[in-house]
Amino acid sequence: MSEQLPSRKVSRHTFDWLEVESRCWVERGVLDESARTRILSEYDTESLPHRGTMALTLIAVLMCAIGILLVIGYNWERIPPAVKVAMILTSVAAAFGGAAAAYARKRHTLGEVLAFAGTLLFGNGIWLVAQVLHIQGHFPDAFLWFAVGSLVAAFLVESVAIGVGAAILAGVWIISEASFYPHVIYPFLVLWPCAVWVAYRLRSVLMIRLLGLTASLWIGIATANEAHMDAWPAAVVLAGCALYAIGRWHEDDSDMADGWRVSGLGTLLLIIMPLMVSGLYDDIAQDSPISTIVITSMTALVAISAIARSARIPGDWAMLGAAFVAASWSALVWMGLFKPGWWFGTASTVAFSGVSLMVGVAFIRSAFRSNRTSDLVFGVLFGLAFLVVRWTSVIENLLWSGLLLLVTGGGLLFVARQWLRRDRSVLVGRAS
Repeated sequence: MSEQLPSRKVSRHTFDWLEVESRCWVERGVLDESARTRILSEYDTESLPHRGTMALTLIAVLMCAIGILLVIGYNWERIPPAVKVAMILTSVAAAFGGAAAAYARKRHTLGEVLAFAGTLLFGNGIWLVAQVLHIQGHFPDAFLWFAVGSLVAAFLVESVAIGVGAAILAGVWIISEASFYPHVIYPFLVLWPCAVWVAYRLRSVLMIRLLGLTASLWIGIATANEAHMDAWPAAVVLAGCALYAIGRWHEDDSDMADGWRVSGLGTLLLIIMPLMVSGLYDDIAQDSPISTIVITSMTALVAISAIARSARIPGDWAMLGAAFVAASWSALVWMGLFKPGWWFGTASTVAFSGVSLMVGVAFIRSAFRSNRTSDLVFGVLFGLAFLVVRWTSVIENLLWSGLLLLVTGGGLLFVARQWLRRDRSVLVGRAS
């Protein structure tokens, strides 16, 4: 006998859709009833809680935890230090012990809720134990260990909610580290790959999106200079292109690929707007440390080589062009060929404005080929980013300002009409 494969966990909405569609397939003669039964048996919804119920339960647990902490805090000064530490450790052990017992009894929702509460108590305990024992340390490390503990818990209990929390904590840790001064945060090189591996184990697209944005944030902080402006914005542009390139390593219809693409395009969208403003380049220097050059070069290599190898749609070529512009701009700055001045600011503004417009047009075109709404959304957003920055530069001239808005509005109406026609043609094709 062949070994039975483990059931895949899907949402109830997806399972209900599959159940209805498979019944139609049986009626059309595409499947027989026994095949339909085997297909449905490969998917499991019993162990997945309803999203609304889970969200309300997690919020309730969070409120109760805050309430308990406030009650304890009211009498905190009267409690002996040994009792305080014992209370903290006992609460964490009780929460995770209860989660283990719930999972053993197949009560997955309760187990996940208790594990989520345990991670909150664990993070709270880091600060409380430090306070009780008067431990002085580097405060961002508390967020680091909170993220590590949450990541381990997410892996052990296979909880997407805890995994998303761990990804958020990783970002908070990076931001808190940057509050001192920009520098290369080396522990991130260990934490981030582990978090990505956990995200793939959980099949969490949201974790991938958050971790992608966190990686871009890390690159920006690692390549920035606190004394003056340098080539770090171009490094962030390359980070967005590299994240997009990672998505191209997957199948086109993969959810994980969509997570990488969204994080890459989101990174590029956030950084491209300030790069279109010429005033950003007034205080720029060429003395970048070797770490900045290495990080930027490696990011450029990943972005350019990966996208060039798998480029198929206009959006791919546009991201490849953005990577070339950012890499070339960084190289020219490092070589001292671009020096501060009005012409340098103008040339840089024109280059990155062209990147924004090119990416916007390319992804609108890609949307009609790939049938992905996200491509259309990002194409429009990049176009609007170009519009907003250029409009503010001519806002005092009513004629040019009005013409720019009229042209943009007409372009958006044309895109909307074409998208509507495409939807109608797709529906007609499905009906036939």
